[in-house]
Amino acid sequence: VWLKKDEIEYMFDIKTVNDANTVFSTKLSIAHGGAATFAGEVTVSNDFTLDNSSPEMYFKTGASHYNWMIAAQENVDTALEFTPSNAVGAGGTYNTPALTLYANRNATFAGALSGITTLSSTYAAIQSNINSSGTGGLTVHGNKLGFDQSGTRSWTMYGAGGNLNINSGDRNGSLAVSMDATFAGNIRTGT
Repeated sequence: VWLKKDEIEYMFDIKTVNDANTVFSTKLSIAHGGAATFAGEVTVSNDFTLDNSSPEMYFKTGASHYNWMIAAQENVDTALEFTPSNAVGAGGTYNTPALTLYANRNATFAGALSGITTLSSTYAAIQSNINSSGTGGLTVHGNKLGFDQSGTRSWTMYGAGGNLNINSGDRNGSLAVSMDATFAGNIRTGT
């Protein structure tokens, strides 16, 4: 169907009808401003493009559930955001992303990551079994774990020669133990 924009005054509807011209349902409604409402599934056999400065896609799940928005640069610049509404049902705003993926390949989760037994990167991994005891924890690739005290002092913890070493970056820091400690071996001083 080809229609000029001027010929569509308010609404254009595509409906299903039977031989007696009884309307069963409206399948597609197109408003004068160009907004379209589909009554059923929409299948795209090629690329699907949302083209504007802040494209958004909403998932409306009903009156008793949180709705979701996937958007590019809606709340955060240079980012793709996955954001729940702040209230169940039709109301609410979408201004606190749960997951933000940045153009530089970084990601931010707004809350805790739960139920993850394995997570790895080039530098570290969270694993469910890091040694023969079956205990989960953090494995640091390259054997070094660093702590930065906002420019005051940096710390490095690393394994070498079968030992666990803890060093301050300028070698002036001290190790403070604020609990009872039991040592199975000797305590030695050294340089």
